[in-house]
Amino acid sequence: MIQCEAARVLCRLAALHDDPDYRGAAVIAAGADYRAEASRILAAESARARAAPPSAAAAYGLALSDCFRER
Repeated sequence: MIQCEAARVLCRLAALHDDPDYRGAAVIAAGADYRAEASRILAAESARARAAPPSAAAAYGLALSDCFRER
């Protein structure tokens, strides 16, 4: 599930944006909300993940974990 991998990347970028040291050193696009974009992708993938074989559904679960773990 390639979209789930994209969501994981977006969630990792969102986690970087949550880090004050990173924000102080990086050039961040105004209005960038990687977590919201990842959430949109995962919402669109949810039905497909439920119908997928376990190995593919696991990718969805990992993406959810990355995006919604405690910040």
